[in-house]
Amino acid sequence: MVEICSRATIGTVAQVMTRRVHIATQTTSPEVITRVMRENQIGALPIVDPQGHVVALVGEAESPVDLSGSGSVVTVAATTPIQEAQDLMIKHHLRHLVVLDGGGRLEGIVSRSDLSASD
Repeated sequence: MVEICSRATIGTVAQVMTRRVHIATQTTSPEVITRVMRENQIGALPIVDPQGHVVALVGEAESPVDLSGSGSVVTVAATTPIQEAQDLMIKHHLRHLVVLDGGGRLEGIVSRSDLSASD
């Protein structure tokens, strides 16, 4: 079993998430996505539809990538307890979770390292 931190962490995703997030659209080329991720040293890039809803999350390990939105993106709210976010990452074998606001729009992103740093 993978363990992100050694003890239960008190707090919420809002306390550790990244709020300024680079995004791409469904029409962004894979080359541009790769360049943005490399130049900004980021491990995941949310793909949004014209309404601003996240339809995919491109991570450094995913290739090829389905930008159509037909897959599912594991998301959390900013109010989600850190321990719950860690459990989701373990359950789904993820490195990043998309954080949505009450309207279902991108509010931020949280990584394993964000969560483990809260330890």
